[in-house]
Amino acid sequence: MNNDRGQGMTSDVRAASAESEAFAQVSSMTLQRARAPTGTTFAGLDAGSYPGQRAMDAYRAMGFAVTSLYFNHAPARAIPNKVDNKWIAAANYLRKSGWGLAPIYVGAELAGSSHVPPPENPLSNAQTDAAEALDLGQRAGFQAGSTIFLDVEKAFPKNGPYESYALKWIEAVQAGGYYVRCFGCYPKQCSRIHLFASDLNKGTFDRILGGQLARSGVSMVSPENYQGFIVVKPLPQTVVGRSCLRPPLRAQANGVYPTLIAQRANLYGMDCSLNSLPFQEQDHEVAACATSALWSVLHGTARLFDHSILSPLEITRTALSKRPLFGRALPNDGLDIYQMAGVVRHVGLEADVVDATERYLLQACA
Repeated sequence: MNNDRGQGMTSDVRAASAESEAFAQVSSMTLQRARAPTGTTFAGLDAGSYPGQRAMDAYRAMGFAVTSLYFNHAPARAIPNKVDNKWIAAANYLRKSGWGLAPIYVGAELAGSSHVPPPENPLSNAQTDAAEALDLGQRAGFQAGSTIFLDVEKAFPKNGPYESYALKWIEAVQAGGYYVRCFGCYPKQCSRIHLFASDLNKGTFDRILGGQLARSGVSMVSPENYQGFIVVKPLPQTVVGRSCLRPPLRAQANGVYPTLIAQRANLYGMDCSLNSLPFQEQDHEVAACATSALWSVLHGTARLFDHSILSPLEITRTALSKRPLFGRALPNDGLDIYQMAGVVRHVGLEADVVDATERYLLQACA
């Protein structure tokens, strides 16, 4: 199907949309993939203006199953009369017609990202906008416990005024009994920072890549010089992803590191190897403290006992399946000792609980 302002529609569909001029002139209409909790994929519709009842019936007959439902197109405090009463009024009809609804509130935006101005007073504006989002959500029939999406046009920098606005908006909406998600485009590529013991400037690195300093290139990734890498995730918080650091040579000479395993990374064709144990920062959604700890441990034991290495999401889901709790599985606040033991047994190992307060006893058990 062509998604350019309704072009490529059949004449029947065009006729069916006569009650709504917006159908043939939808400002933003795209096919999207909406993923349900079970992993099932549905065809989704995102229309800036409500296309009308007949048009929505036609889309439903085509196989569309999920649609955005805009509460507004700008906060009332910033641009009055931007409440989308057509979408709100149609909410109950769409539910009865079998549509899955993604309610979206358009709050303040980053400067220059849309027609909506940035917040003048982030915390105060966030409280006002959150109250409006809760009111519009109730008008559209979304009860407490539903999820409301905040429209974010561009990823925002960390520790800036817009982050303060977004976090305060989320806090206020959650306090009203709703769950929150962000509806926007975010970078999907991570960055990797390589660490070296010796100084390395761009000019020298360019000559190494050009083959002019081949010997320097070899020494650059030697065990004495290459210290590991840190993966940086494109998130506003908990940015440290899979990272491997080499223990200091002096510490290696004076200590025992039974969990170190060979790790490889490629830097412009140069093979970087080091002995380390992968680490990543814990978060408050998928990989809380225990999940992140198990993720690191399983990387070490997998080489010894040849079992699979579970992702943080797989660890959390496995733990909850072994000992389910009430409420939502995600976001996850952490695992108890029985859930952790269940994950260990899931990969074919046995869990042994050591209750000790002296670090020397813990070191002996390790």
